[in-house]
Amino acid sequence: MNHPNQYIGGWSQEELHWLKTQYPHLTKEEVVEWAKKHGRTYKAVINQASCLGIKKIRLNRNIDETLLQKKIQTANSFPKINRFIKLSETKLVKIVIAGDSHYPFNNPKAEKELFNFLRDEKPNFFIHIGDLIDFHEISYFRRVPNVPYSLKEELEMAKWFFSMVRSILPKSQIYYIEGNHEFRWRKYLIEYATVFYEFFSFKLPDLMQLKERKVIYIPLKSQANKFSHNFIRINDVYIGHFDKTLQNAGYTARWLRDTFASNIITGHTHRLALTYKTYFKDIKFGAEAGCLCDTEPSFISSPDWQNGWLELIWEKGKIRPILYPLDLIGEWG
Repeated sequence: MNHPNQYIGGWSQEELHWLKTQYPHLTKEEVVEWAKKHGRTYKAVINQASCLGIKKIRLNRNIDETLLQKKIQTANSFPKINRFIKLSETKLVKIVIAGDSHYPFNNPKAEKELFNFLRDEKPNFFIHIGDLIDFHEISYFRRVPNVPYSLKEELEMAKWFFSMVRSILPKSQIYYIEGNHEFRWRKYLIEYATVFYEFFSFKLPDLMQLKERKVIYIPLKSQANKFSHNFIRINDVYIGHFDKTLQNAGYTARWLRDTFASNIITGHTHRLALTYKTYFKDIKFGAEAGCLCDTEPSFISSPDWQNGWLELIWEKGKIRPILYPLDLIGEWG
């Protein structure tokens, strides 16, 4: 009898040892025979080997085996990305960090202010720290039937957003970090459409055509089956969508900063905050970068959210974080 879940079910130490030592040297027929004896499918064996980076030794006896494995390995993994970026200590570098747009529940006025800011500042980096799309249609939460936008339309809105940013910043590096709402897509495929999970065309970066817009996507690991902290690091600052939310602005940033003893900028809370702590003589900060979504959405009454974003300025080896709260500085004319 086959394992109930061929792809995320547990593999014993004995099976993993076989994969590492025997599998690379066997023909397709030999692998199929082993799989039958151990309650696995042939495809599940190849998939697990690909996830572990175990490659077949090319055998003249079976060329198709190598080709099939290569297709599955390509389909089942994101392109290799660099999460750690080292900046020059001498050059002036500007980084604008914004997030939590939650299309279709975005705030167009906040976006307009952000676009104007990007035109004026011309930052070297722009980082969207997650939850660009709400994925309302596949949410676990109870949904009313008259939400006017489909998932397809949400994706089109996201494409438009990055097209706008790229047109404003043609030479800047643009990053997009997978948040918990983006993870809803992956979670949906895992739970309801497992057969499609390995197809590259169903990966979110492909659906959003990020490559065409020269946007670097920062996903969780390819085998993640639940959302967790997701980030990039620029010099000694961790920037991302962290899986932590506490009440009141600043509490989450302070918790993350103290827990990891690091400079941290997070989305997810929809709040703006900047906190500092001195560890002996080493000063660290934690920041919450606000949101670009509607702060008076129809599904919740008067949430403690703030529109805005954060800018990091590196100059002469020193870093300066600056918050931009729109309710204080924005002009909504």
